[in-house]
Amino acid sequence: MGSFRGLRRRLCPKCSEITPHRTLYVRATSSGKRRWFQLFWVCMKCGSLNRIILQAYRLERASFPLPSALAVAIVNALEAGSLDSNELITTLRRLRSPDIRHIFNSEVALAVEFLKARGILAEKDRDCTERILDRLRAQSTTSKHMGPCPAEASQNVPVRSLVSLYVQRRSGPARGVRFVPVGALCVRCQYHRTDL
Repeated sequence: MGSFRGLRRRLCPKCSEITPHRTLYVRATSSGKRRWFQLFWVCMKCGSLNRIILQAYRLERASFPLPSALAVAIVNALEAGSLDSNELITTLRRLRSPDIRHIFNSEVALAVEFLKARGILAEKDRDCTERILDRLRAQSTTSKHMGPCPAEASQNVPVRSLVSLYVQRRSGPARGVRFVPVGALCVRCQYHRTDL
């Protein structure tokens, strides 16, 4: 059967409580390739879709010497431009230097806090959900992977704007992780249905 992945406890704006949330994914075209993107966190208590807001970091000034190889790697990763927290972790793992054996989220968070306190990094919230929705809206007129929205069907709007929503499910040690469809979302009017 497999188990669902990505269940975390977060503050739900609608419930005003810390509740279990599951990450919803969508597949979109980026640089000519179809890729998976995190789109929403859905509250398992009330079913509301909550936007994914992550901290984005940018390099304010390079200051050396730095206290650790990880701090140096963070500064080097941000020299090409700002990155949100997920992109930063991915970049550090991809470009891992020989001085760093493992990239742990907690250690990266501590190094980022140190760099922010020294004025080397600046932090700003980034609405990742809006970025992906903008990309999907731009593709809605040409995409073969979108369907017509049932909420807009009565208005005779010919735009294909309905995308499938997915969650990750672990299928077992041999099969790894796969994406399972759980609903749909209109990228124009925000109509949605999920079956979790």
